[in-house]
Amino acid sequence: MKVLALVFAIVFGFPFDLSATSISAAPQYPKEALDKCIEGWVLLKYTITKEGRVKGAKVVDASPRGYFEESALSAINLFQFEPKLVGGLPVEVVGETKKMHFQIDKTSSDHCGST
Repeated sequence: MKVLALVFAIVFGFPFDLSATSISAAPQYPKEALDKCIEGWVLLKYTITKEGRVKGAKVVDASPRGYFEESALSAINLFQFEPKLVGGLPVEVVGETKKMHFQIDKTSSDHCGST
């Protein structure tokens, strides 16, 4: 199926060093957005627990709305971070943000080719 073969790129804006992220997951590009050649972004806010897991993730903003939020939330909840240490002890980090960009790689497919 052509849609499944379509290559896309998802660009992440990490709030801290990638080395601090031990596990990350690329969100799945929503089929409806892909079929319509829609690109966009989602801004997420979340807490990193003492164990390095994400909790309480929520969408702060998205453009366009209604396409990428669910995929971004599913992906961020799979992230695993190196816990932040204060005085040698792990602490919870509240209010971290991440902006996930959803972009279709138009050079590798004619599905959404430029005009």
